[in-house]
Amino acid sequence: AFYGKQCSNDIDAVESNDLDDSNKIDGNIIYSYLPDAGVKDGVIFTKQKNGSIIDNDIFGSRIAFYLSRNCEVSYNQIIDSQTNGIRYTVPAYDNKILFNNIQNTKASGISVDRDSKDATPIEYRAERLEICNNTINQSHYFGIEINNLKDSKIENNLISDIDFTGIYLLFSDFLSIKNNSINNCNRSRLNGNLWGWNENLNCGIFADYMVTYSDIIDNEINNLNNDNYNCPFGIRIQPDNTNHH
Repeated sequence: AFYGKQCSNDIDAVESNDLDDSNKIDGNIIYSYLPDAGVKDGVIFTKQKNGSIIDNDIFGSRIAFYLSRNCEVSYNQIIDSQTNGIRYTVPAYDNKILFNNIQNTKASGISVDRDSKDATPIEYRAERLEICNNTINQSHYFGIEINNLKDSKIENNLISDIDFTGIYLLFSDFLSIKNNSINNCNRSRLNGNLWGWNENLNCGIFADYMVTYSDIIDNEINNLNNDNYNCPFGIRIQPDNTNHH
């Protein structure tokens, strides 16, 4: 665990770039089947800059990648996490999540969310995150879950056998959702609905609320082989006036 500098306000530390520098978690094999349901993080990387989590094999838990700048989480294998594969929290800037292999997670394969919903409003947007070239299979929530991003790329990911939606978008602007391959969503019809999500909304790509000026281009969405749990939509734009252009 790299927790970063002790400070009175974590969000101010990110905004001012007052972060720990150049730490690495590279090339490890980590078995972390956590017995306590309240403990979810096998690897913790918080308030960092110019750091990396690369080429690790992680079994049973997730990578917590929080409040960081100019860092990379790449080429990791994450298997059987009892929550997400990678959870990324904002504010955060200029980070990369690339070429990870994420299999059989109980929650979303990759999740982007606000670190503090009290301190960071829904109008906040973190900038310049790349989520590219990841393979995500058998996530029991969403494949990739995006909240509060701007000017970011979700490109060239291979997403398959997802319980609900392949790529889920919320509170985000100027995204590039491009060249992703999404196969066989809506598997909760077979696996059982672990989360109470409305299965009638399931799709390959879902722009839910306050998603603006984003490009959804050249994605391949294939649900032809799942007749037993037919996915309702390929791409769904929630009919709400906060979603536009």
